Amino acid sequence: MTFFERWNQLPQWLQVTVYTVLGIAAIGGVGYLGYRVIHMIVGGEQMNVFWGAAGAIVLISIVFGGFRGSKRAGKRKRRRETTD
Repeated sequence: MTFFERWNQLPQWLQVTVYTVLGIAAIGGVGYLGYRVIHMIVGGEQMNVFWGAAGAIVLISIVFGGFRGSKRAGKRKRRRETTD
């Protein structure tokens, strides 16, 4: 019996649990590697607090779409005002 045949015989809840744990571990591993790469680029062992905070702000602004908010939210608000 091969691994895949045995895997398919396991209950679905167990398969979902295994995939969830592996997914969380993969996300954590990628995050840790990203942290280590940024840490090496920015300053090695003595990373300056200012530049670390500035880099974090830039990354957050990239991930969440900037500081001004979503442009789509303004369009929805204007659309609601014109239909009322």
